[in-house]
Amino acid sequence: MKTDLFFSSEKPEDSIDPVVDNAYITWSIADKIKNQGLEGHGATLAYSKTLINNFPPIPENCVYEDAVLTFRAEIIGRCAMINKPLVKYRCHDSQATNTMTADIALNESKKLRNLTGANIVADQHKVDLIVASSNDIVVYEDKVEINRWVQKKIIFFRNLRRAYVWVWPIRIIPLMLAVLSNSSHKIIRKDDLFRSILPFLIYAMIKRIRLR
Repeated sequence: MKTDLFFSSEKPEDSIDPVVDNAYITWSIADKIKNQGLEGHGATLAYSKTLINNFPPIPENCVYEDAVLTFRAEIIGRCAMINKPLVKYRCHDSQATNTMTADIALNESKKLRNLTGANIVADQHKVDLIVASSNDIVVYEDKVEINRWVQKKIIFFRNLRRAYVWVWPIRIIPLMLAVLSNSSHKIIRKDDLFRSILPFLIYAMIKRIRLR
């Protein structure tokens, strides 16, 4: 089976942890829908031009283009990860994915942007699956199962975003729907749970105390 996308592992710039494994790991959509696939770091990504030429353009407002490319590779072939840190990265407050800074307003802005980005990715999965199926390049036979997995992902992230933007306590409803619909897409962090369950002023007060 052709491998169209590679990741390597990575480590923070100031890490001194030794490399303990140099395994070569592969997976496809068959593994991902069973919650056995991996999620690599976008900064370590290398991929075939097939993932661009055989699919629609990636949306310009897509935050997680690596997730789009990974899914494309999973449905038409497989992905691989070299379990050796080949990239160092620097952690800082301006990172799009760092939502645990001392600036609560900045964290809130990033969370909303990231949740919107996750919804864009899920919707793009649906489009890419339709395109790949019509071109007969999906290697996994059970396309219905893939579509079911994608639909669950769409429902999960839509409800998770609603749990973030709807007023309290109504937003608890989509939060519960997200929890119930989640099978293998993403673990809901404790911080996100508290953000939806608590009135925002109480949540913000607790966050300020914890960040001191």
